[in-house]
Amino acid sequence: MALRSAHCRLSSNAIKRIKLGQRAPFSTGQTRRLERCNATDILENTSADGLDSSSVLFLSPVWPERSSSAAGVRSCGLISSFQERNYAVSYASPSTPNEHTSLIQASGVTTIECPPNNEDTLTTILHSTRPSIVIFDRFYAEEMFSFRVKDILPDALRILDMQDVHFLRESRQLLAKQLPNNSISKPATSPSTPLTIQDLLNHRPDATVPSLLRELASIYRSDLTLVCSPVELKMLREDYSIPSEMLCLASFFAPPSPHAATPIPWSERQHFLMIGNFRHPPNFDSVKWTCQEIWPLIRKKLGKTAELHLYGSYAPQAAAELNNPVRNTWCFWLFLKRATCILLCLFPSLALS
Repeated sequence: MALRSAHCRLSSNAIKRIKLGQRAPFSTGQTRRLERCNATDILENTSADGLDSSSVLFLSPVWPERSSSAAGVRSCGLISSFQERNYAVSYASPSTPNEHTSLIQASGVTTIECPPNNEDTLTTILHSTRPSIVIFDRFYAEEMFSFRVKDILPDALRILDMQDVHFLRESRQLLAKQLPNNSISKPATSPSTPLTIQDLLNHRPDATVPSLLRELASIYRSDLTLVCSPVELKMLREDYSIPSEMLCLASFFAPPSPHAATPIPWSERQHFLMIGNFRHPPNFDSVKWTCQEIWPLIRKKLGKTAELHLYGSYAPQAAAELNNPVRNTWCFWLFLKRATCILLCLFPSLALS
């Protein structure tokens, strides 16, 4: 199999060298082009012994939720990219099938329930699909399944889709808890070691962080790792010395917005908007921080008619309590294209992506 895009191309011999652990023979030109891979990257069909060159298998702890999370949008976009290149896509997960399962089935994806710690079921899935490409949705999926994939289909290309640098986000969340009331506008709790925003932004976890060791090990076990942002790519290369040929920049796979051709005139737009999955702790931290500290400053400047509209999936009761007619902060659906301004208030626990 060869990796191909407008920016990069790796020969099948190079992929074979990856499988043999011989990563160094990549030419300088190939490595440089690989670093510039983007969302149009695809895998070229080539034959492999005993494998179906047109079959790709996704292994994930959950079914992709296009309507409720950025990760779901990206996964569905990646699936569509393979389908556009005539791949037969199968998606296996230990999660109980739900409405999101039905949606990807309707798009032509074969969905398979794969109970956790069930070796026989996974073996049957691998033998029946015979994928030439196996994609692990985040590092914990790689931990769950990769060892069996390697044993049963040693010639299949194993790709880790990071979705996020989890060890960085988790470490920042722990560090952010040192801030009183999760507030960045107040002094640090320890005068001897004052904590600043810059400390949080510059923070790089070390080997004492278990999730770092797990995620980096997952990268090294995989033939190729898809990274979401250029900043993350640079960090993994420079701060953690991951070889460039093991990483590929692959940002969002998403079609153009259907509303782009008919934008609402600026004079008809109003109010501010925030959007995000409330189940993602940094997102909810950002919302609370905005409502408590940022929004009062904005409203002081713009007056009492200014409104902040929040919406997202899996809103907890604490999110509903943010509804406040006095501050004009409301939780309900609002069309993105009618907003005057979309707020992105990055609470320090958020990862770089």
